[in-house]
Amino acid sequence: MKKKRDQLPDAAELRHQAEAKLSERKKREAAHPATESDTRRLVHELQVHQIELEMQNEELAQTRAVVEALLRQYTDLYDFAPVGYFTLARDGAIHQVNLAGANLLGVERGKLIMRRFGVFVSAQSRTTFNTFLEKVFGSQQKETCDVALLNDGADPFWAHTEATVSDASRGQREVCHAVVSDITVRKQAEESLRASKNFLQATLDSLPSHIAILDETGTILTVNNAWRKFGQANNLKLDEDGVGCNYLSVCETSVGEDAEESLATARAIRRILAREISEAYIEYPCHSPEEKRWFMVHLTAFNDGGKIRTVVQHENITVRKQAEEELRHLSTHDALTGLYNRVFFVEEMARLERGRGFPVSIMMADVDHLKDTNDQDGHAAGDALLKRVAQALTAAFRAEDVIARIGGDEFAVLLPGTNATAAEVILQRVRRVIQENNAAHTGTLIRLSLGVSTAENRAPLSGVLKKADANMYREKRRHNASQ
Repeated sequence: MKKKRDQLPDAAELRHQAEAKLSERKKREAAHPATESDTRRLVHELQVHQIELEMQNEELAQTRAVVEALLRQYTDLYDFAPVGYFTLARDGAIHQVNLAGANLLGVERGKLIMRRFGVFVSAQSRTTFNTFLEKVFGSQQKETCDVALLNDGADPFWAHTEATVSDASRGQREVCHAVVSDITVRKQAEESLRASKNFLQATLDSLPSHIAILDETGTILTVNNAWRKFGQANNLKLDEDGVGCNYLSVCETSVGEDAEESLATARAIRRILAREISEAYIEYPCHSPEEKRWFMVHLTAFNDGGKIRTVVQHENITVRKQAEEELRHLSTHDALTGLYNRVFFVEEMARLERGRGFPVSIMMADVDHLKDTNDQDGHAAGDALLKRVAQALTAAFRAEDVIARIGGDEFAVLLPGTNATAAEVILQRVRRVIQENNAAHTGTLIRLSLGVSTAENRAPLSGVLKKADANMYREKRRHNASQ
């Protein structure tokens, strides 16, 4: 069809041809055909001309039908498009609008023509829209903006607008073509997401633990207030609050006292990112010049829309650690004297049996007349006496010796690497320290019965303890007999 339309003469050519034919026709009418042959030829020419006109009329009708079909198709596409189409003048006057655009504004299409589009823009978005319209006509390029529009009889809605200046080369008034789409649902989703993020951040900030969330590369996505404050207070080498820093790399390149725990943390994070584990716990010391501190890092994985995330939670467990150390101390030490207790003494004796610390000597000591002190002066006096004994024994023995209170008035000392001769020398030193202690104190004197025994070579130390205990009771009997 296009080819045939291209073959039709234009208006000027057609007029020229028509005038030429009219001139010829007048000549023929003025000069009647001289012969019958001329008459038949003339009739033939007229018939051919008539057929040519009929063919041209048919071509024109077909062309008109195609144009009308295309116009109907364009009109359907324009009017029934899912977005609003507006033709706007520089002042915002609406020159054309499709059905979707009229529906967006809640006004009949005919009543929108020549009305200002800005009338339907909410007050909060009017400045944005005016600036947008100036850019459209000023830049001659496509511009976009999001504005709140007013719908007659309905709540305001958010609309995304794209516009570009129309080709003004046809002498028409300069206009722009704008595409307007309702993005209220998207805006609500964005607002909901923003509210969710704010809620998440507020929740994180309310927690006392130091929390950071890492992406699949180990980079920090967000942190809470506790994390920021701890970093500021301890001069951590993280840019600002650490967001954007690769926490995994920091752990893997750590040096110094906490390097081992940092590497363990990095390995656990990599296992989480590889989906081998879902969580991990690592405890580590983090002492400051002012205090001893312990922390526990709790690593937890969660799925964020198919992307693996790691929650890093550092919790100060100093109080717990101190409680554990206190319990550990109480489990191995005598509460009154601070010396080791019988449980620890037995464990150390078993350890020495398995080791190479022979010869090993054991000394036993028993406080004489403790019951009399308790009965006559009260248990507080008896307790004070036991504390003095503990202090005296601590002063008499080496740091590596294990001094324990194994009973109410009984003390025992493990002497690793000590033969019988050295043990006798130590025994005499104990007696001298007791005398010095008694001389320095008034009131109740310390009276001890002592016994010692030695295993020169590897042997069960329980037997050595019994022999030292027997030697101690032998001395106690001598003390009792001499009184």
